[in-house]
Amino acid sequence: MNEKEVGEPRVKPITVYGYILHLYCQVDEGLHAKECMGKYPGLRVASLSVRNHVAEKMRGQGSSVWQVTWAAYSIWATRNWDIHQILATYDEAYGT
Repeated sequence: MNEKEVGEPRVKPITVYGYILHLYCQVDEGLHAKECMGKYPGLRVASLSVRNHVAEKMRGQGSSVWQVTWAAYSIWATRNWDIHQILATYDEAYGT
């Protein structure tokens, strides 16, 4: 992993359209490019915090269903949880 979010933890809510633009940014600039991560702080950690839950719920489903569900949960988390809830969920999932 080349880039990490640094500084005070924060989260910026993202929309479906913002998520799509974020994916395009990652394609153009790289998966962990500072330019992409800086536009939506907290998205990466929100995505990782819900990943295990999505994997458990989508077990046996196709990969595309899993990816769309993971994106939806990630978007929901940025819009409905504050950074403390996201970090607590991440800590619970990964024991950091």
